[in-house]
Amino acid sequence: MGRPVDPDIRSRLLDRIIAYVWEHGISDFSLRPLAVAVGSSSRNIAYHFGSREDLLCLIFDTVRERVYEEFRAVQEDASSLDDALNRHWDWLAAPEHRRMERLLYEMFGISINNPERFSGYARRIANEWLKHISDMLQRFGIKNEPGQELATLIMTVFRGVTLDLAATDDVVRIEKSVRICISQVKLLTNS
Repeated sequence: MGRPVDPDIRSRLLDRIIAYVWEHGISDFSLRPLAVAVGSSSRNIAYHFGSREDLLCLIFDTVRERVYEEFRAVQEDASSLDDALNRHWDWLAAPEHRRMERLLYEMFGISINNPERFSGYARRIANEWLKHISDMLQRFGIKNEPGQELATLIMTVFRGVTLDLAATDDVVRIEKSVRICISQVKLLTNS
């Protein structure tokens, strides 16, 4: 009689894989060293997750969803749009999130260069961010124009400053610009 199947093995293995990726990034991602590091085999990983690209897509989606959960929690009781945006920035600027920012940009870049291999991940992320910001605007009664110009402006500002932050760690310089942008958004929306 064979060993009983452990129904949680895939989720535990995914958690170990994400911890490995969190530490090492994905630029040199390969199943063999990953398997050794997480105490498995490349064959077992392929069995549970499919191809390298399938696994990377799952990692991308899992990390992204965890980040979104944290964003929602941080902004949950914000009293205004500028309060929500300031909380969003404060969370992003925290030193403990720098590794996450770098990993997300690494994932984004790999997907941009290989959209067909990664199921259009970068486009999906851009659309999800736009929806997240549009929902935030709507939550505070701010009309989201048909072309989503304001949501796009906010998204591109935050994407730009977090990329700058991930590259330079110059929180003081970047924060001044972010606070100016948030105050301009407040003026634009009369909120």
